[in-house]
Amino acid sequence: MNGHSHASVDWRTNTTGNDASGTTVQPAAYMAKRAPISRMGTIPFILDSGANCHISPERGDFKSLNPIPPLTVKGFRGSSIQAIGMGTIEVTMAMGLHLSLTNVLFVPNSKIRLLSVSSLNRSGNYVTHFDSTSCWVTNRSGATIIRGALRMPTTLFMSASQASV
Repeated sequence: MNGHSHASVDWRTNTTGNDASGTTVQPAAYMAKRAPISRMGTIPFILDSGANCHISPERGDFKSLNPIPPLTVKGFRGSSIQAIGMGTIEVTMAMGLHLSLTNVLFVPNSKIRLLSVSSLNRSGNYVTHFDSTSCWVTNRSGATIIRGALRMPTTLFMSASQASV
């Protein structure tokens, strides 16, 4: 990633508070058997129209993961959080459609999974739509992959979709 990473999140309220200073990332390329997703139901996917990066706090989400030098992801009100890895995630939505995420930051202290709307659009594989209360992402064939409802007063859209990685 070039430049600063940022999200429309106040990291003071969206971090676990755990000390991740001793956490390390070993390169993992397309693991045949990934760790079970223990917190899948408790860590939401959030569509962020103000973020420039995807984020996951779950090592088991990643199809591939490589260590990176600690990278600060800035949030609201001067808050920040550290990313320590980057990789690829393949998300299967409840209706069987797939969402491929590249350059996802591994942020072990995050309480949320963040999908950057601009990163999805830049990938060329997806189109994002908005109305007054929701955001939804379609593939190039027009099928809706994920939908989120606006969570006021932010620019975040909380996904109600069930997904697995």
